[in-house]
Amino acid sequence: MATDRQLFEGEVEVGFSSSKLKWGSERCRLSEPHFSFLTDTGSVNATLPANSSFHVDASTDTGSINSDFTEVNVQKQDVTGSTAHGDVGSNPGATVTLKTNTGSINLQKG
Repeated sequence: MATDRQLFEGEVEVGFSSSKLKWGSERCRLSEPHFSFLTDTGSVNATLPANSSFHVDASTDTGSINSDFTEVNVQKQDVTGSTAHGDVGSNPGATVTLKTNTGSINLQKG
């Protein structure tokens, strides 16, 4: 599925059973209700505009979470997993969900 440089409107959900998921939203409207990026095995790398507003929920059962956004609170759940939540910007109009069972999650400023 080619999603590079496309404009999304409405809810977006992308799921994979085993792969690396890389997403950048330089042309994506984050005022839409919900973006979900899910994979069973593999990393999730999301690059969002530095000046955007959104709520993020992220979790990995086995792996780490890294965020360039200081508003995102990353917590280790146990020896192997992590969760992260936070509101970025003022009046977040969108929710971004990032989930992998086995792999890391990287939330980057673009």
